[in-house]
Amino acid sequence: MNNIRLLVYIIHYFDHYSKFNGKSKFQNPNIRLENLNKCINALSNLNYNVEIKLCGFGDKNLTPIDIDFSTKITDPQLILYEVLSSLHLNLDFDFVIVIEDDILVNPVSIQESINFTLTNNIKFVYHPHRMELNSRNELCPIDIFLLPGKTGKYIEFEKRKLAEYMNPHAAFLMLSKEQVIYASKKVNLKTRDKIYGGYMASAFYNYFKSFELYRDQLPVQLNYNIHLDPILFQPTWRNKIKRIFVYLLEKYFIEYGKIFGLYKG
Repeated sequence: MNNIRLLVYIIHYFDHYSKFNGKSKFQNPNIRLENLNKCINALSNLNYNVEIKLCGFGDKNLTPIDIDFSTKITDPQLILYEVLSSLHLNLDFDFVIVIEDDILVNPVSIQESINFTLTNNIKFVYHPHRMELNSRNELCPIDIFLLPGKTGKYIEFEKRKLAEYMNPHAAFLMLSKEQVIYASKKVNLKTRDKIYGGYMASAFYNYFKSFELYRDQLPVQLNYNIHLDPILFQPTWRNKIKRIFVYLLEKYFIEYGKIFGLYKG
Protein backbone atom coordinates (compact mmCIF):
# COMPACT_ATOMS: atom_id res chain seq x y z
CA MET A 1 0.00 0.00 0.00
CA ASN A 2 1.15 3.55 -0.76
CA ASN A 3 2.46 5.09 2.48
CA ILE A 4 0.79 8.45 1.82
CA ARG A 5 -1.59 9.21 4.68
CA LEU A 6 -4.94 10.41 3.40
CA LEU A 7 -7.48 11.80 5.87
CA VAL A 8 -11.03 12.05 4.50
CA TYR A 9 -13.94 14.02 5.96
CA ILE A 10 -17.31 13.07 4.44
CA ILE A 11 -20.15 15.52 5.01
CA HIS A 12 -23.27 13.42 5.60
CA TYR A 13 -26.72 14.69 6.48
CA PHE A 14 -30.27 13.52 5.79
CA ASP A 15 -33.52 14.97 7.08
CA HIS A 16 -36.86 15.37 5.30
CA TYR A 17 -37.50 18.51 7.38
CA SER A 18 -34.10 20.14 6.93
CA LYS A 19 -33.28 23.64 5.71
CA PHE A 20 -31.43 22.09 2.79
CA ASN A 21 -33.39 21.96 -0.44
CA GLY A 22 -31.37 19.26 -2.18
CA LYS A 23 -31.21 15.49 -2.22
CA SER A 24 -30.34 15.35 1.50
CA LYS A 25 -33.96 16.37 2.07
CA PHE A 26 -36.06 14.99 -0.79
CA GLN A 27 -34.31 11.82 -1.93
CA ASN A 28 -35.39 8.27 -1.19
CA PRO A 29 -33.29 7.40 1.90
CA ASN A 30 -32.39 3.97 0.50
CA ILE A 31 -30.90 5.57 -2.60
CA ARG A 32 -29.13 8.15 -0.48
CA LEU A 33 -27.59 5.45 1.70
CA GLU A 34 -26.56 3.46 -1.37
CA ASN A 35 -24.78 6.51 -2.78
CA LEU A 36 -23.08 7.16 0.55
CA ASN A 37 -21.80 3.58 0.66
CA LYS A 38 -20.47 3.91 -2.89
CA CYS A 39 -18.68 7.09 -1.84
CA ILE A 40 -17.15 5.39 1.21
CA ASN A 41 -16.14 2.24 -0.69
CA ALA A 42 -14.41 4.20 -3.43
CA LEU A 43 -12.42 6.18 -0.88
CA SER A 44 -11.60 3.07 1.18
CA ASN A 45 -10.24 1.31 -1.89
CA LEU A 46 -7.78 4.05 -2.79
CA ASN A 47 -4.21 2.82 -2.76
CA TYR A 48 -3.20 4.92 0.24
CA ASN A 49 -3.30 4.79 4.00
CA VAL A 50 -6.87 6.10 4.22
CA GLU A 51 -8.71 7.23 7.36
CA ILE A 52 -12.34 8.26 6.94
CA LYS A 53 -14.31 10.51 9.27
CA LEU A 54 -18.06 10.70 8.68
CA CYS A 55 -19.27 14.12 9.80
CA GLY A 56 -22.91 14.70 10.66
CA PHE A 57 -25.49 16.32 12.89
CA GLY A 58 -27.16 14.46 15.74
CA ASP A 59 -29.47 11.72 14.51
CA LYS A 60 -29.96 13.31 11.09
CA ASN A 61 -28.09 10.58 9.24
CA LEU A 62 -28.56 7.20 7.60
CA THR A 63 -25.59 5.47 9.20
CA PRO A 64 -23.53 6.04 12.36
CA ILE A 65 -21.27 9.09 12.20
CA ASP A 66 -17.81 9.70 13.64
CA ILE A 67 -18.04 13.43 14.36
CA ASP A 68 -21.28 14.98 15.62
CA PHE A 69 -21.46 18.73 15.11
CA SER A 70 -24.87 19.13 16.77
CA THR A 71 -23.06 19.80 20.06
CA LYS A 72 -21.24 22.77 18.51
CA ILE A 73 -23.64 24.38 16.02
CA THR A 74 -27.41 24.71 15.74
CA ASP A 75 -27.64 24.86 11.95
CA PRO A 76 -26.52 21.71 10.06
CA GLN A 77 -25.93 23.83 6.95
CA LEU A 78 -22.75 25.03 8.67
CA ILE A 79 -21.15 21.59 9.05
CA LEU A 80 -18.77 22.13 6.14
CA TYR A 81 -17.70 25.51 7.49
CA GLU A 82 -16.88 23.86 10.81
CA VAL A 83 -14.88 21.06 9.20
CA LEU A 84 -12.82 23.38 7.03
CA SER A 85 -12.13 25.83 9.83
CA SER A 86 -10.59 23.06 11.94
CA LEU A 87 -8.48 21.20 9.35
CA HIS A 88 -5.27 22.77 10.65
CA LEU A 89 -5.94 21.48 14.18
CA ASN A 90 -5.31 17.86 13.15
CA LEU A 91 -2.33 17.55 10.81
CA ASP A 92 -1.79 13.81 11.12
CA PHE A 93 -1.97 13.33 7.33
CA ASP A 94 -0.11 14.02 4.12
CA PHE A 95 -3.23 14.96 2.18
CA VAL A 96 -6.77 15.72 3.29
CA ILE A 97 -10.02 15.34 1.37
CA VAL A 98 -13.30 17.00 2.29
CA ILE A 99 -16.15 15.64 0.23
CA GLU A 100 -19.94 15.60 0.07
CA ASP A 101 -21.58 12.23 0.67
CA ASP A 102 -22.75 11.59 -2.90
CA ILE A 103 -19.47 12.10 -4.77
CA LEU A 104 -17.68 9.13 -6.36
CA VAL A 105 -13.94 9.81 -6.49
CA ASN A 106 -11.86 8.92 -9.50
CA PRO A 107 -8.66 7.11 -8.34
CA VAL A 108 -6.67 8.36 -11.33
CA SER A 109 -7.63 11.94 -10.51
CA ILE A 110 -6.53 11.51 -6.90
CA GLN A 111 -3.09 10.32 -8.00
CA GLU A 112 -2.84 13.09 -10.59
CA SER A 113 -3.73 15.68 -7.97
CA ILE A 114 -1.08 14.36 -5.60
CA ASN A 115 1.57 14.43 -8.33
CA PHE A 116 0.53 17.96 -9.26
CA THR A 117 0.64 19.22 -5.68
CA LEU A 118 4.06 17.73 -5.00
CA THR A 119 5.59 19.47 -8.03
CA ASN A 120 3.88 22.88 -8.05
CA ASN A 121 3.50 26.14 -6.17
CA ILE A 122 1.72 25.75 -2.83
CA LYS A 123 -1.01 28.12 -4.08
CA PHE A 124 -1.88 25.91 -7.06
CA VAL A 125 -4.62 23.28 -6.81
CA TYR A 126 -5.45 20.74 -9.54
CA HIS A 127 -9.21 20.91 -9.15
CA PRO A 128 -11.57 18.27 -10.57
CA HIS A 129 -14.61 18.81 -12.73
CA ARG A 130 -17.82 17.65 -11.06
CA MET A 131 -19.49 15.39 -13.60
CA GLU A 132 -23.25 14.97 -13.42
CA LEU A 133 -25.93 13.40 -15.55
CA ASN A 134 -28.04 15.78 -17.58
CA SER A 135 -31.57 15.21 -18.84
CA ARG A 136 -30.21 13.16 -21.77
CA ASN A 137 -28.31 10.85 -19.42
CA GLU A 138 -24.98 12.33 -20.50
CA LEU A 139 -22.16 13.22 -18.14
CA CYS A 140 -21.39 16.93 -18.17
CA PRO A 141 -19.29 19.29 -15.99
CA ILE A 142 -22.23 21.09 -14.44
CA ASP A 143 -20.27 23.83 -12.65
CA ILE A 144 -19.01 25.14 -15.96
CA PHE A 145 -22.61 25.79 -17.00
CA LEU A 146 -23.52 27.35 -13.67
CA LEU A 147 -20.60 29.78 -13.70
CA PRO A 148 -18.49 29.53 -16.88
CA GLY A 149 -15.31 31.30 -17.82
CA LYS A 150 -11.56 31.24 -17.32
CA THR A 151 -9.48 33.86 -15.55
CA GLY A 152 -6.77 34.04 -18.21
CA LYS A 153 -4.16 32.18 -16.14
CA TYR A 154 -2.67 28.94 -17.52
CA ILE A 155 -0.01 26.46 -16.44
CA GLU A 156 1.55 23.37 -17.99
CA PHE A 157 1.24 19.99 -16.32
CA GLU A 158 2.25 16.67 -17.89
CA LYS A 159 2.14 18.19 -21.39
CA ARG A 160 -1.37 19.55 -20.79
CA LYS A 161 -2.37 23.18 -20.58
CA LEU A 162 -4.51 23.70 -17.49
CA ALA A 163 -6.69 26.78 -17.10
CA GLU A 164 -7.80 28.57 -13.97
CA TYR A 165 -11.59 28.39 -14.02
CA MET A 166 -13.85 30.81 -12.20
CA ASN A 167 -16.13 28.40 -10.34
CA PRO A 168 -14.48 26.85 -7.26
CA HIS A 169 -17.30 24.44 -6.44
CA ALA A 170 -16.86 20.69 -6.97
CA ALA A 171 -18.36 19.29 -3.73
CA PHE A 172 -14.75 18.30 -3.11
CA LEU A 173 -11.51 19.64 -1.69
CA MET A 174 -8.10 17.98 -1.66
CA LEU A 175 -5.05 19.68 -0.19
CA SER A 176 -1.67 18.73 1.24
CA LYS A 177 -0.79 19.29 4.88
CA GLU A 178 1.38 22.24 3.84
CA GLN A 179 -1.51 23.77 1.92
CA VAL A 180 -3.82 23.42 4.93
CA ILE A 181 -1.28 25.22 7.11
CA TYR A 182 -0.96 27.89 4.42
CA ALA A 183 -4.75 28.33 4.17
CA SER A 184 -5.17 28.56 7.94
CA LYS A 185 -3.01 31.71 7.88
CA LYS A 186 -4.74 33.27 4.87
CA VAL A 187 -8.43 32.41 5.19
CA ASN A 188 -11.00 33.99 7.48
CA LEU A 189 -11.90 30.80 9.35
CA LYS A 190 -14.60 32.55 11.39
CA THR A 191 -16.78 33.38 8.38
CA ARG A 192 -20.14 31.62 8.32
CA ASP A 193 -21.87 33.76 5.70
CA LYS A 194 -23.54 32.98 2.39
CA ILE A 195 -21.00 34.45 -0.01
CA TYR A 196 -21.35 32.06 -2.94
CA GLY A 197 -24.63 30.25 -3.45
CA GLY A 198 -25.69 28.30 -0.35
CA TYR A 199 -23.70 27.60 2.79
CA MET A 200 -21.96 24.51 1.39
CA ALA A 201 -20.74 26.29 -1.73
CA SER A 202 -19.84 29.35 0.35
CA ALA A 203 -17.67 27.28 2.70
CA PHE A 204 -15.71 25.80 -0.21
CA TYR A 205 -15.42 29.20 -1.86
CA ASN A 206 -14.18 30.89 1.31
CA TYR A 207 -11.50 28.28 1.92
CA PHE A 208 -10.32 28.22 -1.68
CA LYS A 209 -9.92 31.99 -1.97
CA SER A 210 -6.23 31.77 -1.10
CA PHE A 211 -5.55 29.27 -3.91
CA GLU A 212 -5.56 29.22 -7.70
CA LEU A 213 -7.76 26.38 -8.96
CA TYR A 214 -6.62 24.85 -12.23
CA ARG A 215 -8.74 22.44 -14.25
CA ASP A 216 -8.33 20.50 -17.46
CA GLN A 217 -9.79 22.51 -20.31
CA LEU A 218 -12.90 21.24 -21.97
CA PRO A 219 -13.61 18.97 -23.75
CA VAL A 220 -10.71 17.16 -22.02
CA GLN A 221 -11.87 15.92 -18.61
CA LEU A 222 -9.01 13.93 -17.12
CA ASN A 223 -9.44 15.16 -13.57
CA TYR A 224 -13.01 14.62 -12.48
CA ASN A 225 -15.28 13.07 -9.88
CA ILE A 226 -18.83 11.87 -10.46
CA HIS A 227 -21.88 13.24 -8.68
CA LEU A 228 -23.98 10.13 -8.12
CA ASP A 229 -27.33 11.92 -8.22
CA PRO A 230 -28.98 13.21 -11.40
CA ILE A 231 -28.81 16.98 -11.34
CA LEU A 232 -31.67 19.12 -10.07
CA PHE A 233 -30.49 21.94 -12.31
CA GLN A 234 -31.19 21.59 -16.01
CA PRO A 235 -29.51 24.25 -18.17
CA THR A 236 -32.10 26.65 -19.55
CA TRP A 237 -31.94 28.22 -22.98
CA ARG A 238 -30.54 31.36 -21.32
CA ASN A 239 -27.69 29.36 -19.81
CA LYS A 240 -27.05 27.64 -23.13
CA ILE A 241 -26.81 31.02 -24.85
CA LYS A 242 -24.48 32.23 -22.11
CA ARG A 243 -22.29 29.13 -22.53
CA ILE A 244 -22.09 29.69 -26.29
CA PHE A 245 -21.28 33.37 -25.72
CA VAL A 246 -18.49 32.50 -23.28
CA TYR A 247 -17.10 29.83 -25.63
CA LEU A 248 -16.92 32.21 -28.57
CA LEU A 249 -15.56 35.01 -26.41
CA GLU A 250 -12.74 32.87 -25.02
CA LYS A 251 -11.92 31.17 -28.32
CA TYR A 252 -11.65 34.28 -30.45
CA PHE A 253 -11.19 37.30 -28.17
CA ILE A 254 -10.46 37.19 -24.44
CA GLU A 255 -11.06 35.06 -21.33
CA TYR A 256 -14.33 35.72 -19.52
CA GLY A 257 -12.57 36.36 -16.21
CA LYS A 258 -10.40 39.14 -17.62
CA ILE A 259 -13.54 41.13 -18.37
CA PHE A 260 -15.91 40.25 -15.56
CA GLY A 261 -13.50 39.24 -12.79
CA LEU A 262 -13.83 36.45 -10.26
CA TYR A 263 -17.24 35.79 -8.79
CA LYS A 264 -17.62 37.54 -5.42
CA GLY A 265 -21.11 36.47 -4.39
